[in-house]
Amino acid sequence: MNEIFKKWGQKQRSLDLPRNDELKKEIFSRYSPSSSPAPRLRSRIPWLSLALAGVAVVVFFLSAKPITPVVYKDASAPTASGGYQVPAENSMAPDRGDSFLEKILPNPQYDAPITDTREFLKTNYYSTIRSRHVIEQAGRVQTIIRGFGGRVDSQSSSEKSGYISFAVPADKFELFRSEIKSLARGKFYIEQTYSENFLPQKQSIEEQQGQISSDLGRLYTEREVLQASHQKTVANLQYQVNTTAKELAALRAEVTDDPVRRAQIDARVSELVKQENNLRTRLANENRDYQNKISSLEAQIKNTEDDLARVQREDQNLVDNIATVNGTISLNWISIWELVDLYVPGSPLAWIILFAALGAFFWRHRRIEIPVS
Repeated sequence: MNEIFKKWGQKQRSLDLPRNDELKKEIFSRYSPSSSPAPRLRSRIPWLSLALAGVAVVVFFLSAKPITPVVYKDASAPTASGGYQVPAENSMAPDRGDSFLEKILPNPQYDAPITDTREFLKTNYYSTIRSRHVIEQAGRVQTIIRGFGGRVDSQSSSEKSGYISFAVPADKFELFRSEIKSLARGKFYIEQTYSENFLPQKQSIEEQQGQISSDLGRLYTEREVLQASHQKTVANLQYQVNTTAKELAALRAEVTDDPVRRAQIDARVSELVKQENNLRTRLANENRDYQNKISSLEAQIKNTEDDLARVQREDQNLVDNIATVNGTISLNWISIWELVDLYVPGSPLAWIILFAALGAFFWRHRRIEIPVS
């Protein structure tokens, strides 16, 4: 059936040549140049394109972000170990005008001489990740932190934003940072690190430790001298007491009928009794004074040993603090419009208006071909 209609249609398309020529003449006679209306002259200035281009330029200038110089200031409170506190969660938001470093960098005030070239660097890390999948990225970040032997101190996440505070070993920090950076490359990742040499704190601790050790050594020496002097004094007094007691016992045991000798013995016995009592009093006083002095020295030694242990703990805490990198990672959801804004210089609205101006220009100067045969 299709073939039948096809053949019939082809036959019906034919037209006698004489009739075709007559139709051509009739068409040309009706649309001759003399009978057609005069064309309207177009303005040579593309006003619409120029207006749109001007609006685009204005939007470019209005959307340009001003460049402000960064002035570093000490805006954070120092911790006990000499470092600086981690900025608050809202300070990591991407729409803040101030730099993060303005919040954490102190004015450099180092008293350490250049002759001491040791470095005890404490590193802090701050980064912002922009993603379309905030919750998934937050889970990956926590997995990476724990995978490098780190610790998550606090975290929060939602569809639009997330925040993770953590600590990782300093010897694994570079590998950790590379792994975090691989989650969001390019303009989706912003990173800032700050390192401070804790040499002044280390020198201060060492100075305290040296002074305390010197004081402790002096107290130990005083105790030894006191003990030796006490033992010598007690031995001497005890020897005199024993000698007096021995002589006294011998005189009392002596028997005589001579009244003169008896008077001499009684006088000597009375003298020796007074001497023995005096020696025993001196011995008691020496023991009492010794106990007071040794107790005072023992208390000073105990306090000094406690101070030395405290300084040693401070030194160990400083070493542990330096061996740890503390950081925060903020995660922020990014829209399609913000995504375009990251890679297109200037305002996307300005580019849209500029493309509209170009489209209007080419539309106005388009070529229209009218077939005549």
